[in-house]
Amino acid sequence: MLTMKRVIALLSALCGMFGMLVMFVATPAAHADGTVTLTGVVKDGGAHGWPLGATVTVGGVSAQTSPVTGHYALAVPAAGSYELSVSSPGYRTRTESVTGSTADVTLKVDADACRAPGYQYATDGLIEGFDGTSTPSGWTVQDGVGQGWVWRFDDPAKVGNHTGGTGGFAIMDDEYYTWQAEDSTLVSPVVDLSTLDAPSIGFANDFTMWDYTVPSGIGDVDVSVDGGTTWTNVWRDELLDAGPKRVDVPIPMAAHQAHVRVRFHYYTSPDVTAGRWWAIDDVYIGDRSCAAVPGGMVAGRVTDANTGAPVDGARVAGPSGSATSGADGWYTTFAPGHGSQRFVGSKLQYHDLRQPVAVRADRVTEADFPLPTGQISVAPELTVSPALGGSGTVPLKVTNTGTAAAKVTLAERPGGFRIADERKEPWSGLGSPPAAGWSSLPDYPIDIRDNVAGAYGGKIYSFGGTSSSSQGNPLANSYVYDPSTRAWSQIASEPVAREEGVGAFIGGKFYVVDGATADGESLTGELDVYDAATNTWSTGAPIPVPEADAAATVLDGRLYVVGGCASRAFCGTSGVFRYDPASDTWQQLPDYPTPESWLGCGAIEGTVYCAGGQQSFGTVSTATYAYDPGANTWTPRAKVPTALWAMGYTVADGELMVSGGVHAGLSTNAGFAYDPVSDSWSALPDSVNLLTRGAMACGLVKIGGAQSFGTYSPYVETLPGHTDCGSDRDVSWMSLGTTSVTVPAKGSVVVHVRADASGVSQPGTYSATVLVRSDTPYGPRTAGMSMRVDPPASWTKVMGTVTGTACDGTSAPLAGASVFVAGRHSKVALTTDTQGRYALWVDRTEGPLQVTATDDDWTPQAVTGLRLNGAWANVQDLALSRPAC
Repeated sequence: MLTMKRVIALLSALCGMFGMLVMFVATPAAHADGTVTLTGVVKDGGAHGWPLGATVTVGGVSAQTSPVTGHYALAVPAAGSYELSVSSPGYRTRTESVTGSTADVTLKVDADACRAPGYQYATDGLIEGFDGTSTPSGWTVQDGVGQGWVWRFDDPAKVGNHTGGTGGFAIMDDEYYTWQAEDSTLVSPVVDLSTLDAPSIGFANDFTMWDYTVPSGIGDVDVSVDGGTTWTNVWRDELLDAGPKRVDVPIPMAAHQAHVRVRFHYYTSPDVTAGRWWAIDDVYIGDRSCAAVPGGMVAGRVTDANTGAPVDGARVAGPSGSATSGADGWYTTFAPGHGSQRFVGSKLQYHDLRQPVAVRADRVTEADFPLPTGQISVAPELTVSPALGGSGTVPLKVTNTGTAAAKVTLAERPGGFRIADERKEPWSGLGSPPAAGWSSLPDYPIDIRDNVAGAYGGKIYSFGGTSSSSQGNPLANSYVYDPSTRAWSQIASEPVAREEGVGAFIGGKFYVVDGATADGESLTGELDVYDAATNTWSTGAPIPVPEADAAATVLDGRLYVVGGCASRAFCGTSGVFRYDPASDTWQQLPDYPTPESWLGCGAIEGTVYCAGGQQSFGTVSTATYAYDPGANTWTPRAKVPTALWAMGYTVADGELMVSGGVHAGLSTNAGFAYDPVSDSWSALPDSVNLLTRGAMACGLVKIGGAQSFGTYSPYVETLPGHTDCGSDRDVSWMSLGTTSVTVPAKGSVVVHVRADASGVSQPGTYSATVLVRSDTPYGPRTAGMSMRVDPPASWTKVMGTVTGTACDGTSAPLAGASVFVAGRHSKVALTTDTQGRYALWVDRTEGPLQVTATDDDWTPQAVTGLRLNGAWANVQDLALSRPAC
C-alpha cells in the first residue's frame, strides 16, 4: 500500500524524469552527416504580429522563411550554441544566441525608414518621397544661375538612389552639368507647425563630393518661419559625405509657427571647387511616426501554369497596392482593410489571372497565381522534293499544348545549298568562295564625319554631319549615291543642320533624330523625315529626351534609339526610346543595362541587339545586350572581341556588323559580325581606312569619318556581298501560306509552306528555316525546311579544281578564281571555293563544252571540246601558270 509520503516521492521522481526528457528534446540531435536542424517561426514585432518572409542565417548558412507561415528549417553543423541572424525588408535585423533546436523570433519595425508592409509614416507636418519624375506639388525649384542647372527628379545621369531611400529622389547633379558654377534651391510648400512643440527636419542624404579636404560644393538646409521672406541656416554639408545617411535637424524656431518653409540650397562659389552631386529623399518637416495601417497580408507563389516553374518578375496587384514576384515565384503584398478583395496576377507573355482573396486583418492569406500562357511546338524538319522547274507544298502543323491561346508569327531564315552528287565524283559538295575584301567607291562630295546613312532602293543616302568646309559646325547637306552611275548627287538638305544624329529608313522614309545643332554645343530632339520618293522633308514628334551620339535601328516598322550623350561633356546614358510612325508617338522602354554612347545597334529576327560604346570618363565597353520586345527586357549576350566605340554599324545577312571606331584610344579598321543564332562574334576583313565617327549602311558601305580628333575624310568604301538588310529576310524559293495565326489552347493550326524550284538553276538540296515566334515566354521555335531537287535524267555534272603553278614549280589550289563554262546555248560564270573547286550540272545537249579559268596575275587556261558523259561525273581540272616564268 502506497503511503502519502511514497506517493509524493514517486511523483517527484517522475517529475525529475520528465525534466530530463524536456532537456533531452531541447538539445538538437545531430544527423548522420553531422548537422542539426534548427526550426522556428519569424513574426512581425509590431502591431500586426503576422508571420514574416525573412532570411535566417547561422554561420554563413541561410534559409528563407515561408511568407505565409513564417516557418524556417535550417541545417547547420552541430554545435553547443548558434548565433542566429534574422532579417526582413523594413525591419531591424536581429541577432541572438540559440542553444536549443527551436528559436522563434520577432522583428522590430525599422521606424526610421518605415518601409515594412502595413506601416506608414504619420505626421502633423509634411512628408515628401519624391517618387515622381517632376517637381512635387507645392514645391518649387529656383535657378540662381539662369542656365537650367537645377534640382531634378528624374536622375538625369542615372547615378541611382544612394541616400538610403527607395524609388525616386531629388538630385542636384553638378557632375551632370559639367561642374559649372551652380546655384539652385529646392523649396518646400508652406507647412503649418502651430501644434508642435519640438519640430524637426529629417531626410535621407547622399552628399557625394570630391574627396578633398576643402569644400567642393556646398549644401545648406535653411528654414523660414515667415513663408520664405527670411531664412535661417540650420545645417550645412561641404565635404564628402556620401550616402546612405540619415539627417535629423531640430528646428525649435519653427515651434508653433504656421508659415514654415524649408529649402535645400546647393551652390558653389569662386573659392569652392565644383562638386559631384547632392541627393535627398524621404523628407519630413515637423514630426514623424511609423504607424500601423489596418489590414492584412497576401502572399503566395506565381507559377507557370504549363510547367509549374516559378515566374520571376510577375506583378500581383490588389485594389490598393502591388508586389513583384522573386526568382522563386514568391510575392507578399499588404492589403488595407479586410474581406474579399479582387487581385490580378500578370506578366508580359502570360495571360492575366484574376481571383478574389479573403483578406484577414493582422493575418497572412495565401493566394497562388498559376499564370496561363500558350506553349507552341512544331515539327523539327520539313522536306519537299519538286522537280527542277516545279514546286511542292508541305504542311507545317503549329500545336499549342499550353493553357491559353497563343498569337504566332512566322518568318523565314535563309540557309545553304549543297549541289547534288554524281556517280564517281572525286569529291562531294562545294564550299563557298573566299570572302571579298573592302574596296574604294567614289569619294563623298565633301570631307565628312558624324553623319548618318541608310540604304534604300539600291542607293546609299547620307545626311548631315560636320566638315572642314563648315569649319567644324553642323551641316544640313545631304547626298545620295547611285551605284549604276557610280556618282554622288546632292538631295534636299535637312531642315536642321545637325551632327552626331541617328536615324534609319522605315519604308521609303528616313527618320533622323537627336544630335547637336548650331555651334555643335546645343542638343536637339527634333525628328525630321526624308521622303526618298519626293525628295522632301517633314517633321515628326520630337524625342522626349534629346541626346547626341546614340544608336538607332528599326524593328517591326518602329525606330529604336539607345543611349547617347546628354550634354557635350556628359556621355553615357541608358535611356531607350521607341518611335511609332503610325501614331507619331514615342514610348520610353526599359533602360539599357549600362550607360553608353557611341554604341552600335541592329534588329535581327524580332530582337534588338546593341554592342560596344563609351561610358562617362572614357570607359569603353565590350558588352552586347539583346532586347526582346515581347518580354520587354534586356539580356546579356556574347561580348565583342575588343572594346570599341564610335564605329560604323548596320545589319546585313542576319548579323550585326560593326567596323572601324576607336580601340585603345586610336582609330581602327577592324570589324566584327555578331551572329545571334550561335551567339558569337567573328572577324570581318579590315577596312581600307582607319576611321572613326563615320556613317555605315547595309551593303556594306562606310562613308567618311575621322582619323583623329578634329579631322575629316571624304573616303567611301564597300565590302561587297552583304546586301540582305532586313531584320527578317526572305528565302527566294520558299513562301509561307500565312505569316500570322492564333492557335487556341490545346489546339493546332496548319500552315502550308511552298517550295518553288522554278527559280533555281542547279539540282541539289536547298535548306532554310521557318521561324515560329509567339507571345509566350519560351522563345521562338524553328522548323528546318529542305527542298531536294534531283537532276533531270538528261543532265550531267562538270567539276574540277583550278590550281596555279608558280615559277618554282610548286602548285596550289586557286581560291576565288573565275571559271566560265560555255555550251551550245548558254555560258555560266562560276567562282572557285576556298579549295579551288568548281562544279556545275548541265544538260548533255550543251556539249561539247569549253571551260576557261582565269585569275589575277595568272595566265588563263581554256579547255575546248569537252564531251559529256552521262554515266558519271565529268572531271576537268585546270592549271594556270605565272606569265613571267
